[in-house]
Amino acid sequence: MRCARSVVVEFFVETTAQMEPIELEPVTVSDKEVVFRQLEANVAKTGVPRAIIDDHGGDLAGGVELFRRAHPETIEVYDISHKAACLLKARLEHDQQWKAFAAKAGQTKCTTQQTEWAFLIPPSQRVKARYMNLGPLIAWGIDTLAILDNPGPEVLNYGTGERLEEKLGWLRQFREPLKSWSEMKQTIDEVLDFARTQGLYRGAGKDLRKRLGKLTLGGTAAQLRGDFIKFVAGQARRLKRGERIPFTSEVIESAFGKYKVVERDQSKGGFTGLLLALAACVAERTQEVVHEALQKTRTTDLIAWIKTRLGETVGSKRRIAYQAARASVTDANMPESETKREGTPLPSAA
Repeated sequence: MRCARSVVVEFFVETTAQMEPIELEPVTVSDKEVVFRQLEANVAKTGVPRAIIDDHGGDLAGGVELFRRAHPETIEVYDISHKAACLLKARLEHDQQWKAFAAKAGQTKCTTQQTEWAFLIPPSQRVKARYMNLGPLIAWGIDTLAILDNPGPEVLNYGTGERLEEKLGWLRQFREPLKSWSEMKQTIDEVLDFARTQGLYRGAGKDLRKRLGKLTLGGTAAQLRGDFIKFVAGQARRLKRGERIPFTSEVIESAFGKYKVVERDQSKGGFTGLLLALAACVAERTQEVVHEALQKTRTTDLIAWIKTRLGETVGSKRRIAYQAARASVTDANMPESETKREGTPLPSAA
């Protein structure tokens, strides 16, 4: 999440279901030197990590590389969910049929949502991380095409077949491409499920080959399968025998998702004091833990952390600016006989 300020969050991940926050540090600038400093500072808390999982963002990849120069025993693992998005992007970014399909889906959403077929509109397409979120759109195309081929009474009770064809008949021209895209999605789903449940270890590439070999895939999806097997084998080769580590940072993305739910619309203007809730999102919220937290953490400590680490937020700057503007307008329009708020009489007019 990068708004008016960015934040670097470091977690120790025991399994994909357990996280322990190590450091939560908002920064105004995030580059490789900042990331390296933060990683190095936390060695005192955790020791030198065996592996660091990241999404190959410029600042993270650069900072991790600097850290690895100082600690060669640490390896960098490329988060497989982001790798999957990159492999998919490489195949769809220049695919004219995909561009046409996505464009028609966007138009259909606009022209159909106020009609009797509103319950069949395509899902919204994301602007950010779009290649990590294409599954619902592809699934919609496949499922809606099946409805077009054989609309039952549960559909035709709401409109005529002619109107259905008018709004969604364009999907027929994408029957074969949708089959290919669906196979790519199926491949990615299998790879991500493997990564989530098995992690990364020596021999992971060979085991993934066996699992993906059960899928019946066409040319493009088969190439994608080969790329995944090669990638996983290369990542696993750097581990020692008997080692098994997480292979995805999705659990961190999930924590950010929970944090955004807590902040709601406030997240649009930058970080607020609710940033501390990010750490609480992964806490074990038992009665004992909450009781201990309330005893050990004072409200004054929280306020001090917010003032020191966040400073003036976008919201506070906005509030102060508009309060000053309203005050100046009020003072300018105040009759001369009235008294200022401080209780000092206004000077009489010359």
